[in-house]
Amino acid sequence: VRFLIFRGNGVSTRSFEFETYLLKEGRLFKLIYGASNARLEAAKNDVKEAISSIHIRSNDSIPSGKGLCIDNGLVSDSPEFRLESTSVKFILPDYPGFEFSVDVNSTNSPTERGLFERVSGPLQMFSSVYPGATLSTKRKAKRTLAGMEGEELVTEMVAERKGLSPETGITGRWEYRGQAKSQGQPEVIIDFDYDFGTNAARLAREAAMSAGKELPPPPKRLTQEEVMAIWDSVLASFRPRPGAF
Repeated sequence: VRFLIFRGNGVSTRSFEFETYLLKEGRLFKLIYGASNARLEAAKNDVKEAISSIHIRSNDSIPSGKGLCIDNGLVSDSPEFRLESTSVKFILPDYPGFEFSVDVNSTNSPTERGLFERVSGPLQMFSSVYPGATLSTKRKAKRTLAGMEGEELVTEMVAERKGLSPETGITGRWEYRGQAKSQGQPEVIIDFDYDFGTNAARLAREAAMSAGKELPPPPKRLTQEEVMAIWDSVLASFRPRPGAF
């Protein structure tokens, strides 16, 4: 184990940053942590506890104990409540332009306003970025996943561009509010974005040009029905890991 402590970025003298490296059974783990001056000693104990909780596992194994899965490992945990936040983003290489994210957050107090009540905010943001955009709701419904009663909203955007093809895209969210101070019932948010190939083609071309490679052919544009089928398939695969909480 190698344990490094240094001052926070910039000129701040009110905080410390930690970098801890653990070499275990041929695998190297890195833990980054931050703490104020007042919590320095307590933070040292937090880091030591976290390092001692890391166990080796193969990525294709599903552990039975409580904790958080990480690459090649498991951080074991207790069921006692504390604020935690975990975010994961992933893409589907066979479907350029698709991007998913999953956010899981324990909470002291779930939001009082559900997804449908807050929908005007994101739509107003879209309208400010694309003043001429047409927004249409493709799905707005209650949806239960793995016993969690959530809300689902899918919106399509079409923005006309002078002299160019329209900027098109579709975005969706499923949200479960969670329960207060519950490790087993955290807030869960699953998002997706798909741009019908417009932006995906540009990004693929830019990546090829920067690497000096031959320009790729335009990616296949999925239909709205295909987009929704992939979204439904991803949602249907979501479930809490048995024994995780």
